[in-house]
Amino acid sequence: MRVKALLALLGLCAGLAAPTQGAVPQDFDFTKFSGLWYEVAFTSKEGELGPPHKLEKMGGVLIKVEGNRISLSTTYFSEEGCVLEQVRAFPGNAPGKFKVIRKSGDKEIEILDTNYNSYAIMNISLHVAGEVRTMMKLYSRTPAHNKDSLSKFHEVAQERGFTGSDVHRFEQDCE
Repeated sequence: MRVKALLALLGLCAGLAAPTQGAVPQDFDFTKFSGLWYEVAFTSKEGELGPPHKLEKMGGVLIKVEGNRISLSTTYFSEEGCVLEQVRAFPGNAPGKFKVIRKSGDKEIEILDTNYNSYAIMNISLHVAGEVRTMMKLYSRTPAHNKDSLSKFHEVAQERGFTGSDVHRFEQDCE
């Protein structure tokens, strides 16, 4: 029952994204998807998430299944330095989505495209103070930038209304 619920939770929502090669299949395998992912790039409308210098250094997320929930251990860079955030995710309102509830604001996350081995493209909606801000992130299994996955990210971002100037790559950082 738990496995079916997770598969339904993380399957791609039909019609939300244009079909693309490598897109998340209906029989999404969360076991293959779990593990460590590095943030390689992101896209948001200019100024929507604050000045770009706040999001320059690479972060990462470790995804694990814990019972019928998903555990996310996320590291990211802020003005104060490197931050570790551990949260649980819950099923969203449709297959392929999950929700993170935090004091600073909720997040809805949708896996748009992945090949499990090298890249994952996620759409993230942040709910802060009654506003919704949308961004996309490109994740990689390694800190290295992959030209093919970065090209795919640009393609998916453009399909969703972002421009080339909205896409930013994170600085590789070994800390």
